[in-house]
Amino acid sequence: MSSEKEQKYEPKNWAEVNYNSIREMLVDVRAFIGEREPSFLDKGLREVLGVVEGLRYYSSDALFDLSNAFDAVKIYRRESDRGCRSCQYFKHFKTKRPNWFFYCGYDKSESRADARNRVNEFFKDGCDKWEPQLSPTLDEISD
Repeated sequence: MSSEKEQKYEPKNWAEVNYNSIREMLVDVRAFIGEREPSFLDKGLREVLGVVEGLRYYSSDALFDLSNAFDAVKIYRRESDRGCRSCQYFKHFKTKRPNWFFYCGYDKSESRADARNRVNEFFKDGCDKWEPQLSPTLDEISD
């Protein structure tokens, strides 16, 4: 495919990653691709999100590079989807050795060892105290 048919999406006014900025970006991506492929304008935001997470979109006459939009979605997902890393109680500090120590700061009466064990147990899926740093999750996005 020639370079003139390759279209790279560049986010507009990218100040911070939050639900509204991601939503606006998805609307913008829909319009960006819709300029060359009008049927894309009929897609819902969840469908557009799926396209963005695929990094590229191929139309009949162009390739759309959506890597910049994907980077923003990846940041939002890291801060909003289940798991300790996205939880507002997730804490960390650097030890004397070149290591990081991660723990849950939910219960201040809990020892750091117990808090670390909680993180180890719930790191991927979170626990019943989980509260996302960014909300709502992208799976809840709608038109």
